[in-house]
Amino acid sequence: MSNLTSTVQQLSTSLTAIKPNNSETTQLITYTLIATAVQINMVNWKDYLPDLKGSLKGFYEENVKETVEGKSAYYENLLKENIAFSQRTQKIAIALGVGIFLLLAIAYF
Repeated sequence: MSNLTSTVQQLSTSLTAIKPNNSETTQLITYTLIATAVQINMVNWKDYLPDLKGSLKGFYEENVKETVEGKSAYYENLLKENIAFSQRTQKIAIALGVGIFLLLAIAYF
């Protein structure tokens, strides 16, 4: 990181020494030099940047995984119970409908 800092400082000193004007060509050259300096030192930046993928995976496994799996299992069981309850309710409704039909059939015949 200090290598990048020193490179940018050298670039700044050089630009101050030549006293560029604000023409479009000068700005383009300046931006190109800065981009080159940053790109040269970009290889070293990976040493200083955190491992975001590893951090997120670690955070998920340590803090979130148990909660997500627990809630998933809970809602899966809840859904199974609701389906079973609705099937029982449907069977009861059919049985009541058949019973009422038979009572009406007996009453009218």
